[in-house]
Amino acid sequence: LLPPPTASGPAEDTSPGQTPGRPWGVWATVGLTLSIAVAYVLAQSAILVAYLAPDFLRGRQAVPTVDEIGRDGLLLSLATIFSAPVGAGLCVLFAWLRRGIRVRDYLGLYRPGLRAAIWFCLALVAFAVASDLVTTRVMRQPLVPDVMVDLYRNARVPALLWLAIVVAGPIAEEFIFRGFLFTGLLGATRVWWRSLA
Repeated sequence: LLPPPTASGPAEDTSPGQTPGRPWGVWATVGLTLSIAVAYVLAQSAILVAYLAPDFLRGRQAVPTVDEIGRDGLLLSLATIFSAPVGAGLCVLFAWLRRGIRVRDYLGLYRPGLRAAIWFCLALVAFAVASDLVTTRVMRQPLVPDVMVDLYRNARVPALLWLAIVVAGPIAEEFIFRGFLFTGLLGATRVWWRSLA
């Protein structure tokens, strides 16, 4: 069994003779994150090409505008769903390649305790309410932007749009930013602070 995480992060392996591994350094982390971003964009571009190919094969000559592409809910859903495993998978791969530290520790893949989960949900609700009030009362903006309304209307399969926005997109972002990028930058910062002590 893995040692439980502590308040400051995952617990270190204190087995006799074992030196806890460190994440990639800051420049390696930034470089690998950029490579993940490039792969993510390439995956979405491949979905875009595959999505538009049938229209061109049927003889459609007009190329969709950027605005039309940006408001196509089905395209957004497919691009997000199929590119998310690419981003998350590369995070797992690069964490696994860093020997001496478990993938689970690297990416912070721990189940939160019940109390922490409750407090997080309450904080999330409070933040959502405050954000909505600022948007509607202070900034005088609609709660749901027009582009989101258009995406939903053009989704054709609303369940796919929900899957993309609520599940696939957030999972990929958590793996890439909170998991891989944040861990690498935080580890480098801790090493830097220790060198100044």
